[in-house]
Amino acid sequence: MTKKSDFMDEGQLIERLLRRARSGTGSGDRNPIRRTPIGVLALALLAAGSIAASAQEAGTEELAAPFSPQANRALEQVRARVAGRRAAAETSGPVHGKSSRPAYFSRVRRLEAGFSPEEQALVDRHCLGGLPQKDPEMGPVATQYVVRDGYVLEHSSADRIPLWVAEYLPESQLSGSADRADSSFQPDPKLEKGVRAELPDYKGSGYDRGHQAPAGDFKNRQSLMDDSFFLSNMVPQNGPMNRGIWSKLEDRVRRWCRQGGEVHIITGPMFYDPREDSPDTADGLVEVETIGQNAVTVPTHLYKIVIAKRGTGGRKAIAIVLENTKPAHPTVRDEDVRTIDWIEERTGLDFMPNLPAEEQAALEGQADSPDDWD
Repeated sequence: MTKKSDFMDEGQLIERLLRRARSGTGSGDRNPIRRTPIGVLALALLAAGSIAASAQEAGTEELAAPFSPQANRALEQVRARVAGRRAAAETSGPVHGKSSRPAYFSRVRRLEAGFSPEEQALVDRHCLGGLPQKDPEMGPVATQYVVRDGYVLEHSSADRIPLWVAEYLPESQLSGSADRADSSFQPDPKLEKGVRAELPDYKGSGYDRGHQAPAGDFKNRQSLMDDSFFLSNMVPQNGPMNRGIWSKLEDRVRRWCRQGGEVHIITGPMFYDPREDSPDTADGLVEVETIGQNAVTVPTHLYKIVIAKRGTGGRKAIAIVLENTKPAHPTVRDEDVRTIDWIEERTGLDFMPNLPAEEQAALEGQADSPDDWD
């Protein structure tokens, strides 16, 4: 994990981020966005400067930024540059490629204040061991929970994709007459415009609308299958990967479900560069691509975590990570298996936080071969 001492040179990071971000975030652009904890702070500072400048311009109260003195000085630099760019735009016209993205600390409403009894029951059903928690070192991140009968997710207002999608999948849900031909992709009405993906964002992008909770998990009810087609349950996914190795993995998980009667599943995106694993090659940056007018972020990898009951009692877990590119292999290999701990370290998420510590440690350290599950 990133150490606290890594936060000392925030001003320099902001300067670098500003220089690298000038290329814009239009459809198809590749933009270096910091995905490490220190990088999220840098992006938060940039967003904070933009929203603060907007608030001042509108005559509204300036937003407070709960950062260190070094970070606040960097934020003041960002505000000055934002103001300078606004002044330049007023005199020279619009800047091509300029776009905005939501602040990581946001006015977007959240459900964290409390779920309704019905929502809490669904959270308890789908989120084994409680809602995944974000590492505080990620900094302020604007998200919103979406709770539905078939799944629960946490949606990123900045990336317009989910951080994670959790499902409880009983075997009974895999049989029925629900047909995906009767479903249609739709923007999520539970999310406000401007912080969600829209249908045109994917059009012509070259990416599939990749289900996180797959439609095939909801054969027993058409309404459940329909819910799986909201864009909040999607990420931009490489087509051959989505329709090939990923689809086969989803089929395999359903087979595991039938073997044991039920499984819990957590699926989501990653922004990961293997070069960040070594101090010799790490620079704190992960290059990502955005698509569409709403700058929907394309993940570099996807993960799927499956927790099932053991025949002898207790639980077992498997975690699989696949690169979001055309696959070199048709099916998951042992090399694609990671531990849950490994995924947590690279996403800033803590899965199953309310499980007893001993059970959590045992599950999150497992790295069994998928063949052992078949």
